[in-house]
Amino acid sequence: MNSARREVHPEGIAILGLSALGIGVGIYLTVVRLARTTAVCFGGSGCEAVEASRYSTLLGVPVALFGVLALAMVAVATWTWLAGSGRFRKFSMLTVLSTATTGAAYSVFLTAISAFEIRSFCPWCLVSTGCLLAIFALSFRRMLIHSVFRP
Repeated sequence: MNSARREVHPEGIAILGLSALGIGVGIYLTVVRLARTTAVCFGGSGCEAVEASRYSTLLGVPVALFGVLALAMVAVATWTWLAGSGRFRKFSMLTVLSTATTGAAYSVFLTAISAFEIRSFCPWCLVSTGCLLAIFALSFRRMLIHSVFRP
């Protein structure tokens, strides 16, 4: 029986929760897009305008599906980071950080498009952006605090 105790990683647990939330939102928006229906939105929001824009798909695929895939990768990498050891943990955390950085940057770009070109916001998209930004911040903080960048 292994008596070694595993360290609790609150950042990892938070990242898993944020990933689950983002995946849920992404699946909902993907289904809405593929079913050609309108998302349930809160009064006065611009879900329809955002969904109808040319930015809601990339190469014919709903952008939300890319978010689901990215967040699934983040969740798997976080899980392996929490369960792994040594270099594998470092690689897993770098995967989380790089995927979150890319996803957050693209989400912020799309939010800027919503603000300045479409002039409408989708609350679901803002939740997804918030999840990615929080995952980025948590993973970056974890990397800095625990010196994962050192060889």
